[in-house]
Amino acid sequence: MTTPSYPITLCVIVRDEEDVLRRCLQSAKDLVAQIIVVDTGSTDASPAIAKECGASVYHFEWQDDFSAARNAAIDKAEQPWILMLDADEIIDRESWKEEQMQAFFTQPHVLGCYVRIAHLTHCWNHNLNHRPACSATDMACRLFRNDPRLRYAGRIHEDITSTIEIVSTEESSEAICWSSFTIWHDGYVTERLQNKDKSARNLHLLHLQLEEEPLNPLWWYAYGTEHFQAERYAEALPWLLRTITSLSKQPRLPGYSSDVWLKAVFTYYSLKQIDSAVRLAEEAMDRFPSFPDLLLLSSTLYAIRGSLAEAYRCAEKAASCGDRTHLYTSTDGASTWRAHWMAAFLAERTSNYAQAAHHYEHAAAYTIAQHPSAVLKSAAAWHRSDWISSSRWMRSAAAASEQTLPTITHRLTQALAASVHSSAAAHLLPFVPALQHTTSIDWASFTRHFLYDDT
Repeated sequence: MTTPSYPITLCVIVRDEEDVLRRCLQSAKDLVAQIIVVDTGSTDASPAIAKECGASVYHFEWQDDFSAARNAAIDKAEQPWILMLDADEIIDRESWKEEQMQAFFTQPHVLGCYVRIAHLTHCWNHNLNHRPACSATDMACRLFRNDPRLRYAGRIHEDITSTIEIVSTEESSEAICWSSFTIWHDGYVTERLQNKDKSARNLHLLHLQLEEEPLNPLWWYAYGTEHFQAERYAEALPWLLRTITSLSKQPRLPGYSSDVWLKAVFTYYSLKQIDSAVRLAEEAMDRFPSFPDLLLLSSTLYAIRGSLAEAYRCAEKAASCGDRTHLYTSTDGASTWRAHWMAAFLAERTSNYAQAAHHYEHAAAYTIAQHPSAVLKSAAAWHRSDWISSSRWMRSAAAASEQTLPTITHRLTQALAASVHSSAAAHLLPFVPALQHTTSIDWASFTRHFLYDDT
């Protein structure tokens, strides 16, 4: 084993993870001085794989409590810092740069570090040089001091920040810093969720947690989220609204608050309760004014109600937010290409062609920068920008909306079919018919099939 660069113990808890464990441990092997794997009852080759990768393996009887297993791993750690990974995660070595690592270790008052968790759209099974696209990102404290006062809490959605905050309050120090360190994660893709039956497991643990802490809004939120992720929106809504009611009375909002409001707004939208969705979205935007995903969802809601000017303002603001992944859970492109696409389309619908061209150009540029393989969307953006900038688009609004738009839409379809693979061009078909109707847009269809699609 090569000499490690940093005084870190990697801790991983596993159970039947032979399909992903090796890539996880190998991604961090040269970064850490020690690897601890706590096995909670595997019947596959996970323990053997861990040993092959240089890990010390310990067996721990599963107690329906993720925190208990993680704390058992921490108890075996010998290095001054601990890195906690799940087996379905991979260290992005390019982001863990030496100068940033050294700077982090020299901060005497820091107890932990938030790292970026990037959730992938598909399983990263074979060639690790061809990583799937990222669907969403959030931040989590995964790197922290090996301090006996710091331990995980919670049977599920276990967290160490609560104990860090208690210690930091006692010492009056800035306890947790932010970083650009990144971890890739593909455990939320449909294939893995089904194979592991994570939803049933999570609901079981949440029932136990709710019995122990029935008045903690964190567990109301978590329970609603389980139903939300399974698209059981009618079941999710009461739990999310109950959480919002409780959080609204607190002087200091916890870190998950923005996600509660976002999920509740989307749940209203999915249940076709648009007026309720708009009211809650407006409340949420007052609390979280620079939340790109919330702004983009609000833009869709306003568009559905026919308030295109309000819809455009929300999309434009989302496009100007910049990177907010350190503050909010963020889906891919919410402040870049998707925001510009929405703003461009809305500007075009309201005959603001110069603004539309501007946003289409930015949509294309961001798409190419972030998704080089997404030829379809970048080509579509460039085509519309070029056509808007041409003299035919400088006609009156009526002429443009009544005559030019259907013609250009037809040419868009032809151009895309000629310039990209036919199967890719066909993917645009749910979007193109919307352009052909000047009085009515199926905004839900447009949003679902184009703005939020990852292909």
